[in-house]
Amino acid sequence: PPPMKKYLLLIFTLASTSVVNAQLLQSVGVKSGLALANQSWLLKSGDFTLDTDWRNGFYGALSLEFSKSKHWSLVTDVGYYSKGHVQEVPNSSVVLPEGDGTFATFDTRFSYLVLNPMLKWRHQTKHFTPYALLGVRIDRQLAYASDFNWVPIEKDMRKTLWGATAGAGVELKRNQMGLLLEVQYQHDFTKLIDLPVSATNGGMEIKNRAFVVCAGLKYYLP
Repeated sequence: PPPMKKYLLLIFTLASTSVVNAQLLQSVGVKSGLALANQSWLLKSGDFTLDTDWRNGFYGALSLEFSKSKHWSLVTDVGYYSKGHVQEVPNSSVVLPEGDGTFATFDTRFSYLVLNPMLKWRHQTKHFTPYALLGVRIDRQLAYASDFNWVPIEKDMRKTLWGATAGAGVELKRNQMGLLLEVQYQHDFTKLIDLPVSATNGGMEIKNRAFVVCAGLKYYLP
């Protein structure tokens, strides 16, 4: 990753390593829910931003939590989700090049394997435990599919994307089981596509962003 990302990753790695060294594996769990994703498209030559809409995709992860502290722990999620966007495109013809007033929905989906280590702060009450999350994230592209023709720029896609995750949730614990509800916002540092302006194209910049809304089930080790 670029220098700033290396610096952020180093800070997070040092912090999380100190947590792991002082703590033990506390729980294992699964999370499942919805990834609400969109993409920002910037056409550089005209400084024009393309309008895109949010798409719904699946999110699922295995979650490990290391903790032996009252308020701090390290959560590492390894999972799968889909990102991308949808776009409404006017239906046109030779007779009506400006469109006939109807639209077709074009879907673009990117599937990723995600590694998401996060520092977690929690405040335990009698029945519920609210918490906050912050971490560095790595997305590795597994596949993509689109109603648009991406073949001309397919070679320019970055398959590994670096980003950050911020989130919050609440957990209900009973004996050795825990139920949780969680929301994450995922910001990307790395652009999916970053084509410079040249004599043959106007330049293009595409970046992912997403919200994850999920529920989870945890088992606390005895």
